[in-house]
Amino acid sequence: MIWLLMLFLSLLLVFVFSAYETAYLVCQKKSFVGTKAVYRNFLMNVEHVMTTTLVGLNFFAASASIVSFYFIRSTGITTGKAVAIAGVIISLTLLFVEFYAKSFARKNNTIIISTFTPFLKVFSYLAVPINRLILFLIFPVRAIRGEIKKDTSEMLKLMVSEAVMDGELDSGNASIILSFSRWKDLKVMEFSEELDPYIVNLESTSIPSLSAVHPIFVREGDRVLGMLNLKKLLLTGSIKNSIEEVPTVAWNASVDEVLRKIVDYEEKVALVESKNEKRFFYFSTFLQRLMGDVYE
Repeated sequence: MIWLLMLFLSLLLVFVFSAYETAYLVCQKKSFVGTKAVYRNFLMNVEHVMTTTLVGLNFFAASASIVSFYFIRSTGITTGKAVAIAGVIISLTLLFVEFYAKSFARKNNTIIISTFTPFLKVFSYLAVPINRLILFLIFPVRAIRGEIKKDTSEMLKLMVSEAVMDGELDSGNASIILSFSRWKDLKVMEFSEELDPYIVNLESTSIPSLSAVHPIFVREGDRVLGMLNLKKLLLTGSIKNSIEEVPTVAWNASVDEVLRKIVDYEEKVALVESKNEKRFFYFSTFLQRLMGDVYE
């Protein structure tokens, strides 16, 4: 009886994580209506949410497989047959559970988000460190094989592809940029821009224009705290709770260096320390100016 109870619990949690993953992707467009403000910061951190659902789904799917094996084995069936039977049964069961979970989530996404977000948030405190530990164990192996760092040309290719998908660049110009090899020798300072027109104070009560083309930064005194996440600002109404850290590079850094940093931060912008002032590097502007260099 205990095996059946454990199997049911594992499959139930597979259903929850699978349904939550689909609900989260669908519900993003609705700004997570119905969720409490305390959980919105968690919901806006896409990496943590997806990591949590991935770890939870894999963990409980594996648990269901193990439990089903021991349940069948407890009936007296030999180990070999128990493995085969459990494999077939659990594969079909998981397929059905995930299919039903995703179908259910498409119609009830807001209910699932509001109901299970507290549980997912708590589970993330375990899932995120586990994921980082796995990555830590994998990367040394990749380092020995010489794969720990992507070539920056690969990163540029990825970011240019994203720019095409976002409508910032057409495919013809993208091909030209990717064939242009001189960009590795360029310095960040050549593409940096003045920070002043795109900055607000932390204590400011006015909401910056949402039509701004460039990123908006937040300042406290003389210190730049980071970039303003407009989605978080709309949800929380607080500038303080809507700040995202961005990488900082020296004014004489190469574009090669800044691309590595912004990819690590999963952003498209970096602060540039220029002697006694701060400027900023924006990937979209970099592409536009690079196109100008190519055509010249």
